[in-house]
Amino acid sequence: MLIDVADPEPNIVGYAGVMVGNEVAHFDNVYLTNQGSPLAASPLNSNLQAPWVKLPLTDSWLEAGDSLRGTGQDDSFYISDSKTANGQLSADIRFDAQSATAALLFRVQNKLAPTNGSYAVGISTENGGELKLFKFPYQLIKIVKTPIVQDQQYRLQVEFIGPYIRVLLNGQLLIDYTMDSSYIEGFVGLNVYRSTASFQNIQLTQPQLVENFATNLAEPWQVEDYRWPANDLTAQKITRGLLVSAIDHGFYLSNTQTPNDFLFESDIMLVADPAREQATAGLVMFGEDVTSTDNFLIVNLTTNNGGEVSLVQYPDQEKVGGIVKYTEAPLASCKLPIQKDVIYKLRVEAISGNFMRISLNGQPCLSHSLAERYQGGYFGFVVHEGNALFNNTFVLTPLN
Repeated sequence: MLIDVADPEPNIVGYAGVMVGNEVAHFDNVYLTNQGSPLAASPLNSNLQAPWVKLPLTDSWLEAGDSLRGTGQDDSFYISDSKTANGQLSADIRFDAQSATAALLFRVQNKLAPTNGSYAVGISTENGGELKLFKFPYQLIKIVKTPIVQDQQYRLQVEFIGPYIRVLLNGQLLIDYTMDSSYIEGFVGLNVYRSTASFQNIQLTQPQLVENFATNLAEPWQVEDYRWPANDLTAQKITRGLLVSAIDHGFYLSNTQTPNDFLFESDIMLVADPAREQATAGLVMFGEDVTSTDNFLIVNLTTNNGGEVSLVQYPDQEKVGGIVKYTEAPLASCKLPIQKDVIYKLRVEAISGNFMRISLNGQPCLSHSLAERYQGGYFGFVVHEGNALFNNTFVLTPLN
């Protein structure tokens, strides 16, 4: 039997229990939830959702003014009901003892058993000060030494998008890491270890998710008709992502601007179309003004000639007999087996505005130095004579 006893009136202090009369009953896995949860009228600034679960029940998680104060004899957890795959979790943390450790947890698989599966970013006064990225069951992933002392407030922030983890302390980026994908979604919460810590301004910000299309690119999206009619392209959200179709070339641009340095990646599947044997789609980094001669870059994935990844720069025009023609010749390309109805992870790295590095499914494909420095514009997609399914589309900046 599983009994989950929620506290319906958090302003009332009392006891909870179970009772049977004149019969025999067996109870296991009895939990009391919402104990110590922030009150509705609390001055504590947090957008994490109740009910909260604290583990173990004997540890203390209480509000003191605008702070949430947690104390644990060992690992003590306070897990909210907020759940997300990607996001940014942050809190102000203060210690009042010389030896103390606290952490932010994310992608917690089970609220009632966070040590069975979750990621965490810990801050500690131990050894003069440490910042740790780790996961449960406990495995240290990365550690950074940085001064941490008692009676000083620290702003700890972790950004998690797909496999990419960034940890900032007081606004300074200390960990920028690509990790495994053991846990891709889960709850968020707090932790203290053999000490006491005070938490303030506990906030979770989630990237925009358009139905089942996971991305951190900004809306509004728009069709561009730099060279081709806008009505040649359609985009629709389906259960597996964003399906983009084009009669000829079609560009579909987000409202996220490109800086000089970035990492841009997406899952791409070239969708079978009985009317067309070949299919081409890719990622595009447009110029600032799509009607000008500013350069923009395309990384294409195609089934043509058995499969190819290519880097193309537009406008790639030349005058032939006084007439402007577009050569559509790639700056660089590499041959790789590419088939329809197979999902590929295409990644584009831009470094210092003039060096491009491209990989497919984690395999280095090509590197190229641009003759002219790329001037940032907008991120988006391109499809040529066919259909392509995009998902898990993310951009990270800057690279460190």
